[in-house]
Amino acid sequence: MVMWVGRSISLLLGALLGVLLGVRSFIADWGGGNRCE
Repeated sequence: MVMWVGRSISLLLGALLGVLLGVRSFIADWGGGNRCE
């Protein structure tokens, strides 16, 4: 039970991180800003 909860939480966090990174890179490409992190 605990392992399942931890796994689902890690999956959710991974998905959120992927979405955030994708959105940030998408906005950076669209904005055409020369700012690089």
